[in-house]
Amino acid sequence: MSSRNKLDYREVLIPKRLKAIKYILMIASGKGGVGKSLVSATTALILAKNNLNVGLLDLDFHGPSSSVIYGGLKMPSEEEEGLVPPVVEGVKVMSIDQFVEGRPIPVSGREKREIIKELLALTHWGDTDVLVVDMPPETGDVLLTSLSYLRGRRGAILVTTPSKLSLKVVDRLIRLLSETGVEILGIIENMSRLELQDKKVSPFGLEGAKELSSKYNIRFLGSLPIDPEASLYADEGKPEKLIYTRFGLELEKCLKKTVLLD
Repeated sequence: MSSRNKLDYREVLIPKRLKAIKYILMIASGKGGVGKSLVSATTALILAKNNLNVGLLDLDFHGPSSSVIYGGLKMPSEEEEGLVPPVVEGVKVMSIDQFVEGRPIPVSGREKREIIKELLALTHWGDTDVLVVDMPPETGDVLLTSLSYLRGRRGAILVTTPSKLSLKVVDRLIRLLSETGVEILGIIENMSRLELQDKKVSPFGLEGAKELSSKYNIRFLGSLPIDPEASLYADEGKPEKLIYTRFGLELEKCLKKTVLLD
């Protein structure tokens, strides 16, 4: 049998792993630098606080940060069922960073696709209400690979800033997700304002995400502030405090507009 015709065991395992997951929530932005990972990590914490059985899968190759936000992650335990993720604040967390320990990930697109398949095939999530996936920050082949395996009941929340560049990329991402049959639950505008005492400053512009939502008839879930306190708790690895910051409380309001917490 040629190598081309050999059965890839991961193709069989991945659907079995995901079968016990009721809903896959993909957090996507199409580009880095918009706070997608902080939104992903905080979303998982908020869902767990609302008594859901939650997992977080960090597929951000450019800068996996869930390990830092969650205060450092232990390696998953190797059990008969597969790799069992560590649990932090009620969230089962699996991240690329657990295996590279903060080192750069100088891998090609093909190698990234192989890593995604390995993580999906080997991770044993068990019965899970929502698996939050911090998606690769791009609109290319690695993202498409992720979408091709993250099957089942699924939806996406898109994260953008008010900047024209970020909005342009999300515009392209909307079309890509629509073509692949992914339901878009809504758009969140991050870094929308900086609150200084009684004054609110919008350094990146106003209401760009709301206009984009209207263009495609997608729900605008809300805007999130630039919150130094949230950034501090993320850097210090204090997830238990993160969800009670202005950023965390505003994000929970956004999530309550979706099927997840409505």
